[in-house]
Amino acid sequence: MSTVYDTQLHKFVESYFNIKGASIIEKHNTYFVVKHANGVKEAFTYIARVAAENKDITLLAKGSAALNNMIRECTQIGGYSEVDAIYNDDTVRLAFCPKDCCDLCPFFNICENKNKCCDFCTYYNSCNTTILNAEFLKLGDLKKSQPLDIICFIFLVELSNDYTLSQKVEKFVSVLIDMKTKKTIRDICFDGITGIELKDSSVQTPIDEKVYQSFLNIARHEAHKAVKNQLDVFKKEIEDTLKDKIKSIIDKYEEEYIENYTKSTLEQLDELQEEGLRLCERELRGYAINCDYHLTNVILLHTVKDLRNLIFKQQNNNNEIEIPAEIFLNRIDIRCTDCNEEIDVGAICDKGHVICKSCMDICSACNKIMCSVCDDESYICSTCGELVCADCTTQCTSCGAVVCPSHSYRCSTCGNVFCIDCYEICHICDNTICNNHAYTCSTCNSYVCSDHIHKCVVCNTTNCDEHAFYCSKCNDVLCEKHALKSQYSQKIICEKHAGKCNECNGIFALDELQNCTLCNIVLCPDHIKTCSNCNKKYCSEHINHCKSCGKDYCTCTPSVKCRLCREMYCPSCINDNGICVACESLKHIDKNHEIIRHIIDHVPQIGKYKKFYLGQANEINVLYARNIMGGYLVVFDNNKKIISVRRINWFEFLKSKLLN
Repeated sequence: MSTVYDTQLHKFVESYFNIKGASIIEKHNTYFVVKHANGVKEAFTYIARVAAENKDITLLAKGSAALNNMIRECTQIGGYSEVDAIYNDDTVRLAFCPKDCCDLCPFFNICENKNKCCDFCTYYNSCNTTILNAEFLKLGDLKKSQPLDIICFIFLVELSNDYTLSQKVEKFVSVLIDMKTKKTIRDICFDGITGIELKDSSVQTPIDEKVYQSFLNIARHEAHKAVKNQLDVFKKEIEDTLKDKIKSIIDKYEEEYIENYTKSTLEQLDELQEEGLRLCERELRGYAINCDYHLTNVILLHTVKDLRNLIFKQQNNNNEIEIPAEIFLNRIDIRCTDCNEEIDVGAICDKGHVICKSCMDICSACNKIMCSVCDDESYICSTCGELVCADCTTQCTSCGAVVCPSHSYRCSTCGNVFCIDCYEICHICDNTICNNHAYTCSTCNSYVCSDHIHKCVVCNTTNCDEHAFYCSKCNDVLCEKHALKSQYSQKIICEKHAGKCNECNGIFALDELQNCTLCNIVLCPDHIKTCSNCNKKYCSEHINHCKSCGKDYCTCTPSVKCRLCREMYCPSCINDNGICVACESLKHIDKNHEIIRHIIDHVPQIGKYKKFYLGQANEINVLYARNIMGGYLVVFDNNKKIISVRRINWFEFLKSKLLN
């Protein structure tokens, strides 16, 4: 939806239709529809182009007949209306609420953050009164009351620069004049007047026309002064653009002047300069700012300026405290007990003194107000420099420095409080520890508490949890140097629970080492052999190994020689004909097979043979190469290492393989 509906002009138009009993029933990007009290619907727009293209839509813009009629009618209707301006608990409570950015601020037109009144505005102190630690409860006793008759002129001011930038600023300016003293009452914005309770007055006060005109002249003068600051800001906004335009014109004509200096006559050069000057003057005229004032309403306010107590309830203890204040319309004037300056931001101490922000300190820990009238004691934290009250102050046990609760650290071991320079943080558990109870890990140099430091049982070196080792057998603490690791299980072991393998000299846990049954040497799991028949342990020299089945066996099981390949095997790998598994599984294989070519390279005499038979069993391979009568039997392992080569003819081969 267009932002045109957020402008002061639209607010004025909407309020006009409300007074006339009409209402806006439709809002579009370029126009809106109004339903009048008699039921007739009419379309309006703020954009001249839309009204020009559609004759059924009425234009409401600067200089338009419809808008001028509205303003003229409002001026006539609003003239000399009288109301009683009354304050009550609700209007006073509203005065203590944060204010929005308003027309009084000279930066209002260019400020991007209009949801909050800020202290950039020169009227901030006048418009805002905030009590930090208490909330308004109700009105107290009236001490003094002064009746006032105030005449209020409300102007609609338009600042525009339609020729070049199409910029326009619209705002309401209210001027309040004391009818008795004829002095203006400043710093009251239009929204502030609408924030109080207005009731029709039963009194009708006649005003002489000359007196009215004098008031109107004063009001116009004050309205001009109120707008002057914003006008200066408005000019500043377009000043940079204007400078850029003028500079570009000057630069352009300077280039042309230099370029034509030797080609043109003096009269032609003068004419070129005059042309550039005319363009600059036209730009200056185009950036002229129009400022139009339209009187929209005149209200006679019958009100009072009261001095009375306001009752506040403190937030920390719910105590009710009476504070004297001056009340006028939407303005609440509370003065500091110490310096007597008007308060924009202040607080109430426990003894009932109201203190401005310049005369008070606030404890950064508990938000307690430290009153300058009560001479409350305050301290500065040595770490952050923030103020703290006496109740929140602590001293470092080690160096005596004053610290606030946020920067005081209690040792988890001794329980004393220390400052940031006298404590450390445990690298493991993040607990705070003082320097006296902090230990250093010899490996990573991190600080740790007593619960996470450990000494090596061998050399007494201290290490943290991350760099301490424990024997898997006895749980003794070890440092990295004295922590041994089993090559078999990777377990951590100490020296008394470690041993060496006689075969590989590796370190192993004692329960991982075993002794040979015959020679008693110590061996690791990788080098100890177990008889598959009796399960006794042997070293590699005292046990036999069947290459056919891969099992180990000791003297409890006799070895048997294969009749064909003549290698030794366990009994279970020899059949009834005395043939091993590999020889029994001999099958024809192509001569071009990779295995055959490799064996031929190492036993070239079999290369002339035509037929080949290969038998395999676990770790042993048997190859028989033959021709019509003769042949060779080659035995080799899985790494193709030749074990034996024997010449055997075909008949002997068949006899050994088939006959018992």
